[in-house]
Formats: sequence, C-alpha cells, structure tokens
Amino acid sequence: MRIRKHLTPTFLYVFLLTGCDQSVPPQLSAESLVDAAVAEGVMPNSAFLPGASAAPAHASFEGTLLLETAEMSTDPAQFAKRMVLDRDTQLFPGVSLSFFTHGDRLVPLDRGLIRVGSLKTGGSYWDILVFPGRIWVRACRW
Repeated sequence: MRIRKHLTPTFLYVFLLTGCDQSVPPQLSAESLVDAAVAEGVMPNSAFLPGASAAPAHASFEGTLLLETAEMSTDPAQFAKRMVLDRDTQLFPGVSLSFFTHGDRLVPLDRGLIRVGSLKTGGSYWDILVFPGRIWVRACRW
C-alpha cells in the first residue's frame, strides 16, 4: 500500500476503513485521495459508516502508518489562540500507528491516548486517540 506523504488523517481513516461507493461525499471519494486539493468543512458522521454496498474486507491488513506533522484546517478557521502552552493548535502531530486486522476489526497495537502534544515531543498541541474499528469494502472501481 502506498500512502501520499501529506494525506490528511481523515482521508487516511476513510481510505483504510470505508473504501468507496456512490453514497460517499465527494470530499471522501477515491479521486480525493490522490488530488492535491485540501477538503473543506466537517465530514458528516455517516461518511464513516458502512453503506448499502458494504461487504466484508477482501484481505487482511498488517502494517504501520507514518503520519508526518501537517498543517490542518479547523472549524472555526482560527482558534482564539493559535499557540497554547507553546504548542501549535493548527498542526496535526506526526505519529506512527501500527494496525492489524482480526475478522471485521482493525486493531491498533497501541490504543487509547497516544501522547504527542502533552509530551512536547513535537510542535503540535494535540494528542491522538486510537481505538479498534470495523473494516469493510464498498463496491467501486479504482
């Protein structure tokens, strides 16, 4: 699997967990994964649920995703203060996340709170929450 260097966390999540189908909002389409444009707005929760065409995953997955620190958009666009406790609230933290699948579940090796910002190991203000989730595919053609 090849993942773009600057893929946003939301797209990464959708890519791993949801695949594609006609009911997916355009911001989460297969084309958006390779497009250089940045998605705007908040994604609806329904975009992260199996749709009518959901089927069991075709293959297992085991691997580590390396996310680089990246500028992120927020809603509201600008927080009252960008810098909080000398940490940047508009940087998504760089993190390494390892996963494996078990049946219809994607299981992180490290789950719960992944401390990044609170340890002051990077420039981001944020820590990360990682939990197991379901996996499926949606009918589509790449």
